[in-house]
Amino acid sequence: MEKVIAEVERVAHEHGLVVVTKFTLKIGALSGIIPEALEFAFQGLRMGTALEKAEMKLEVELARGKCTVCEREIEIGEFEYVCPECGGALAIIDGSSDIQLLSVEGMSRESNAYG
Repeated sequence: MEKVIAEVERVAHEHGLVVVTKFTLKIGALSGIIPEALEFAFQGLRMGTALEKAEMKLEVELARGKCTVCEREIEIGEFEYVCPECGGALAIIDGSSDIQLLSVEGMSRESNAYG
């Protein structure tokens, strides 16, 4: 989370923002990141930064899997390994294990909010 905060601050500074009001992250379902744990870490680490009063929005990008038995393709989240249709094992076809900063919004020294 410390690297995420540093990246948000870097982007904010690059765009002339002194206070971040909101930022959005996209998390791949295969990243191993637990959204609740990320939120908990953010609450503790944001104090004393430009993100102190910021809202963090998380978007989870689901993976795609294919059943090895019935060959059904479905969207899957993390820790889903069994086909809901037949109980067969799911093989991952496509999915992201990344975390990506999608947007940063805030206020500049001129005080009007913009992103």
